[in-house]
Amino acid sequence: MQKTMIRKLVNGTLVAAAFLGFAAAWNPPALAHPQLWILAVLGIAAQVSQPLYKPVDRSAPPQDRGTGNHLVWSVYLSQALGLLEAVSYRYPASFIWTNASTIGLLLALFGLILRGWSVHVLGRFFAWHIVVQPGHRVVNTGPYRLIRHPGYCGALIMYVFTMVFIHAWASAVFAFVIISAAVWRRIWYEESWLHCHLGDEYARYSMRVKALVPYLW
Repeated sequence: MQKTMIRKLVNGTLVAAAFLGFAAAWNPPALAHPQLWILAVLGIAAQVSQPLYKPVDRSAPPQDRGTGNHLVWSVYLSQALGLLEAVSYRYPASFIWTNASTIGLLLALFGLILRGWSVHVLGRFFAWHIVVQPGHRVVNTGPYRLIRHPGYCGALIMYVFTMVFIHAWASAVFAFVIISAAVWRRIWYEESWLHCHLGDEYARYSMRVKALVPYLW
């Protein structure tokens, strides 16, 4: 457990360093703004609060259909473009702290907490790949009482509103579109697998609880 946590912390730090290095390469003075360092900390926290994964994962089972890689690279691409928008096209206005900055940060934190909570509640049944664990059952406690996929919902909220936080408006829209597409593709294959292996129990749960937006969608 301790080794796993250290690996996640190292991975998160490397991702954050790449993020900051990318910003410095385009516009070194941008590193003087606290927003970039806050985003780096959020990135480390996101890595630590979820299971280990590989950006290029060839070990995924066939039923995964590449959805894990699709989701990861949708996040990486949207965040890289948002950073580029903030440090070049919109700089320095992108780092003026406004009400939108505060709202973006709070919602990004909410998304991070929701995803971490979802991973914790699902416990040993959480997996990076689309699989059914031994003894797998439907979990309908915590955030799963309101939506079937709170982890994906949290990730979507977080990575869209990190863009709002740095006023990368075009990238916020882009992040919403490409991450939503990756999430829905993932859900399609994941739910097919769960319906197949959990049967009526999951079917009843799906009828009762919405996928991503409580009571609506």
